Amino acid sequence: MHFFNKTVVLVVIMFACVLGAGKVAFAGIYIQPYLQNPQPDGITILWWTDDSERNCRVQYWRGQFENDAIASNEYIPSMDKWVHESKLTNLSEETQYQYKVVSGKHSSKTYTFNTSKRRDSNFHFAVLGDGRTDNDTVIGRHRKIARMAVSFGDDIIFEAGDMVENGATEHWGRFYRRVITASDTNDPGSDLASKIPYHTIVGNHEIYLDKTGYPGGNLNTAMARYKALVANPKNGSANSNWEERYYAIKYGCATFIVLDNNNDLSTTGYDNHDRLGDNDTPPWSPGNEQYKWMVKQLQDAQKNSVFTFVLFHPSPYSRGVHGDPCDAQRGIEIRVLDPIFRQYGVDAVFTSHDHFVEHCLTGPVGFEKEMNIADANNLNWLVMGNSGHTSRAQSPGWEEWMDILGNDAPPYYTVYFYDWAGDHTLCSFYDVDIIHRGKGFWQATFQVVRSDGKIFDTFSIDRKDPLRKKQSTPPTNEPLSVNPRARIFRKKSTSP
Repeated sequence: MHFFNKTVVLVVIMFACVLGAGKVAFAGIYIQPYLQNPQPDGITILWWTDDSERNCRVQYWRGQFENDAIASNEYIPSMDKWVHESKLTNLSEETQYQYKVVSGKHSSKTYTFNTSKRRDSNFHFAVLGDGRTDNDTVIGRHRKIARMAVSFGDDIIFEAGDMVENGATEHWGRFYRRVITASDTNDPGSDLASKIPYHTIVGNHEIYLDKTGYPGGNLNTAMARYKALVANPKNGSANSNWEERYYAIKYGCATFIVLDNNNDLSTTGYDNHDRLGDNDTPPWSPGNEQYKWMVKQLQDAQKNSVFTFVLFHPSPYSRGVHGDPCDAQRGIEIRVLDPIFRQYGVDAVFTSHDHFVEHCLTGPVGFEKEMNIADANNLNWLVMGNSGHTSRAQSPGWEEWMDILGNDAPPYYTVYFYDWAGDHTLCSFYDVDIIHRGKGFWQATFQVVRSDGKIFDTFSIDRKDPLRKKQSTPPTNEPLSVNPRARIFRKKSTSP
């Protein structure tokens, strides 16, 4: 009996030591590793520590073969933390690896990552928007919907801006530690970003800071933090402040083009944010550097990708307050991009900003007679601003700026508008499934997934592979070819 008691005590002590050692090992890691910029033969991994650490590296393996990749050890003044980044290369395409990160005596848990899908493979992606980090309730909803996206088998996830309440260090910590990684020991988030690439888009709340607002675009504070936290593909901007603010990712048979059009220059007539000044953000209108870069990406995507998706924060087609031409933070000026998006065959534009879900449609002259979602001549505009924050209603007078014919009456651009406005317990995301149907034909199926598991606004579009020279008869439902005709929509007054 005495022997049994001593044995139990010894086992308990040993178990406690193991647990304690685990806590010590993870204690110095401020943000657990997360994935960025997936490639067919590589991926980028970042993590953060409280202090400078020696011998920072990623250990990764497949089967019994283990590899080490050296990581950086850089102090970021705006975060008052140390970031570690490692770019893994020469990997096998569409392959899963196990990995963990090491910084000095600190080691992460073991996670998995996958290199990006081959061009001929099916894949799944999700788009969230306006998840935010205002308080525990909002964080809980944001985290829940992000976890749901993972449960649908997504290979890559995007969030279309306003991931945080503001660009302060505290809120970036909330997002990375309590929403997309399991870093906060008291209230850990999902470990989804440690397993799936999670790419973010700059919205107005990433730029904004409490008490001071938007002075100078907060380039040395809020935006310095954003740029340090991400590893977006380079865009070659002549202005280093704009690197990683807009970028393109090729994944499988699709190209994702991410823009930062939070504001334009006051001299162009497309200034769309009254509280941001000239050059506080990357100008986006025709003739500017970002626009020229965008056109090159669109041209390349049209030639080489089956699907082209564009993502940015402000919504040019929206029944919400930010759709109003008189709003201080509006998106209506961005309608000038609609013709060129349709010219180069963009399949869908994802936005956020207004806190609801809305699906709009644009197209060539006369498109409003049928409002055909599947017609490749038309363009689907998808507003997803319901991934954690409040669920808002449409703005009074929305008919004045959402009428297609300029008569303040039907037909409107809207083909779907959600019906749970005011119920802040419900949030959602867009889920997209890309399937190869054979013989060079592909299908993308979109659906809104709500936090209670209900599905809304399901639709599909069919496209043919531009790289397949000989097109045969499609398996089902003849897909429609892209019509390069463009129509410029009337520009409404934007006076405040």
